Amino acid sequence: MKNGPSEFKADAVALYESRPEATVRSVASGLGINPQTLRNWQGQARRRVSIVATTSQLVAVGWRRGVEERSSRPSSPCWR
Repeated sequence: MKNGPSEFKADAVALYESRPEATVRSVASGLGINPQTLRNWQGQARRRVSIVATTSQLVAVGWRRGVEERSSRPSSPCWR
């Protein structure tokens, strides 16, 4: 099941991560998939979360910089 549906992948990763005592092998076996497939899906999910968090942080930093730059300019349009 190399390219399983996204929902199944997300559910499989969530199932594994919700059971701290479970092994990748046991969860994968219960789902009928290869353990390495579950590991790959878990890695993809982590990267996706990391990208979203990083993008959100960059947007927030960019927004704050824009506010700071606007507030540091003189209020008069003739500030040359």
